Amino acid sequence: MLVQVRGMKGLEKAVKPGSYHQLWSAGQSVAFVEDITSVKEIIDRLITEYRQSLGAISARF
Repeated sequence: MLVQVRGMKGLEKAVKPGSYHQLWSAGQSVAFVEDITSVKEIIDRLITEYRQSLGAISARF
């Protein structure tokens, strides 16, 4: 509970006038989240795309 109280006090302090530079917000960007992908899937996708890019580059030379 102490952690929650400290977090709320920090949030209150951050949103007071003149301190907007401290406010963190997910805001509108959350609307663009379409799915939740595991780290393994992301890494596998990066590796696949990297290999495809290398293949495309070597095919040109």
